[in-house]
Amino acid sequence: RVNYLGVVYSIQGVLDGMIRAKRGRIVLVSSMAGQTGMVGYGAYSPTKFAVRGLAESLAMELCPHGIGVSVCNPPNVDTPMYEQEMKMKPLPAKLCDEGAGLFSAEQIATDIVNKGIKKYSF
Repeated sequence: RVNYLGVVYSIQGVLDGMIRAKRGRIVLVSSMAGQTGMVGYGAYSPTKFAVRGLAESLAMELCPHGIGVSVCNPPNVDTPMYEQEMKMKPLPAKLCDEGAGLFSAEQIATDIVNKGIKKYSF
């Protein structure tokens, strides 16, 4: 619930002010796991699909108000949560992850700022 509703509640907290100002930028963080279903991600992927769907809808709905919406889909990020996840992940999912690479949180944050915010790319 947090993956989706946390995003919704955060947007609700700022959206009225952005609409009044007739400008703004919303950058949502989904996941590569929100692009396609994968074994072992049955609970996680749908929440990230929902974030992507929300971003797509909001991008169209908020454009007339001068508000841009982007969604970032980071791959595997080297965090303590990822380390724990790897201990429980089924083998087919681990094998898929091997080809995706592992990125630092700092690199992902830099990419989100430089590509998702500064370049206004969806």
